[in-house]
Amino acid sequence: MSRKKRKSYKSKILFAFGIIIAISVVALAGIWYCTHKAGVKAPSSEPPAQATGEPQAAEEAQSTEQPAPSPQEAQQQATSPCTDGLIQLPSNLAVPRCAAHTHDSDHELRHFTDYDICYRESYEQAEWSAYQLEKSELVKNARRSDDFRPDPEISTGSATLSDYRKSGYDRGHLAPAADFAYSQTAMSETFFMSNMTAQAPQFNRGVWKKLEDQVRTWARTYGRAYVICGPVLDEPAESYATIGANKVVIPRYFYKIILLPLYADEADAATPDDCADLTAYAFIIPNKNCDDGFTAYRVTIDEVEARTGIDFFYALEDSVEARIEAACN
Repeated sequence: MSRKKRKSYKSKILFAFGIIIAISVVALAGIWYCTHKAGVKAPSSEPPAQATGEPQAAEEAQSTEQPAPSPQEAQQQATSPCTDGLIQLPSNLAVPRCAAHTHDSDHELRHFTDYDICYRESYEQAEWSAYQLEKSELVKNARRSDDFRPDPEISTGSATLSDYRKSGYDRGHLAPAADFAYSQTAMSETFFMSNMTAQAPQFNRGVWKKLEDQVRTWARTYGRAYVICGPVLDEPAESYATIGANKVVIPRYFYKIILLPLYADEADAATPDDCADLTAYAFIIPNKNCDDGFTAYRVTIDEVEARTGIDFFYALEDSVEARIEAACN
């Protein structure tokens, strides 16, 4: 073979080798671009997810997972009625709205440690007492103190013990002492005379006491109870019989309202600021011996509002308030 032919053959071999190298470089560049720039995974020797029995959706879920919310965001999400449909339970839910909110001189709000009242000087008693009773508070850590005493915080002066002495009427609690046995201080505050009202002994020790016992049973069953009670003062003070030098009015009827939360599940019950639904009981009972029991005197909350002029549970969303107050459970 001549030198010229050998040179031509060698040139062809080098040219072919150069083309192979060029193709390899281009291929490697394409793979690098796909894996690093376009986000496509490089081929793997591992079997696909289906081959190992792992659901493909698991990988997809991980790729769309959002960062965990902060505690504040989690609380907002848990209590927002827009996202979960739960009913909000404001901290002031038990406290009703009355003429005290318009600064009527005959309505004086009094705040105790664990309950509130609105005192009516012209009747020498409160027209309502309101508090929230938790299941966890149904423990007996205090003995009944029986330390009845005038309330020095009532600007016009409350009724006194002498007003009830030999009157034939009991110093009947509105906020009952037994509901506050979890604290000696809380129980003692129920013995201020501003929390007392003239009750017939058969009423106070009979139907009224049984209803108080039932409220504690409901609080234990439902986890919480919002309780409001008082005398029905639907006539001028001068139209009532009275006792004592301070002319303590003897009410003809008493009312009690109990609002109870209904929880969807344990997670719902664990968030005290909301619930899935509500149920309520309301009673108007005559101030006398009632052998037929408190269930015979069930009414709607609307009726109690009409008789007393007090707006209960105004802090609820309007449609929820209307539904609950019209029902007679």
